[in-house]
Amino acid sequence: MSNFIQITPFIHVPDIEKELGFFNDILGFETQLRVANYAYLHRETVGFRLLEEKGADAAPPGNRRFAYYIDVAT
Repeated sequence: MSNFIQITPFIHVPDIEKELGFFNDILGFETQLRVANYAYLHRETVGFRLLEEKGADAAPPGNRRFAYYIDVAT
């Protein structure tokens, strides 16, 4: 028996507005919480957390060794 409900990835992004446009307008997610450089998006049973980080606090450029897949029924 598993007690896991879901895994919600935290995605570090350089431009949260651009990413909100992608997730909301193209993929159909809904922003359920937005505070400064943080947003929680949800659609059906999937959630994402976006965190905008720039400058010295940003994730290193290039391959961050993470990939996110959203599998959908067509």
